[in-house]
Amino acid sequence: MVKIKASMWLRPKDVNNGEIITIVDEGKSKSADETPFGREVFEIGVRLPSGEKKIWSMNRTTQRRCIEAWGNETKNWIGKRLRIELKEQNVKGVMKKVIYGFPIADKVTEVPADMSAAKEEEITVTLTVREAIQLMALLSKIKAQLENDVQTTNAVHLCA
Repeated sequence: MVKIKASMWLRPKDVNNGEIITIVDEGKSKSADETPFGREVFEIGVRLPSGEKKIWSMNRTTQRRCIEAWGNETKNWIGKRLRIELKEQNVKGVMKKVIYGFPIADKVTEVPADMSAAKEEEITVTLTVREAIQLMALLSKIKAQLENDVQTTNAVHLCA
């Protein structure tokens, strides 16, 4: 009897929508000359919910999401988790299921709404690049509103 080894490559049939996979190594880029696809490919090791390890040829969309969430140094991705979504997509004229990953934020300690109970004077918050940009835009709007309110208050005091 011949035993056939399961594929080491992650395929859509290996995962389900909503499942969580974990990155287990820093991955490596392969040049177009090293792949049968004729293009550069980024391969990274992942652990499935079953505990099985596979190599994923991560698509560029998922790569961009991971860079946005965790930075472009893939060593920092080890141990990070992704939620899987399978989407039908046209690949070279054929509709195929494609695996997309969505980074899951690291667990953070809940901060009480009443900050007066905080024991330290500093709080550290981890944000994705997108969240940091949104926060900066919001703070800029708040600053502009406060400056406008101060000018309005000063104008009222001058008139009085």
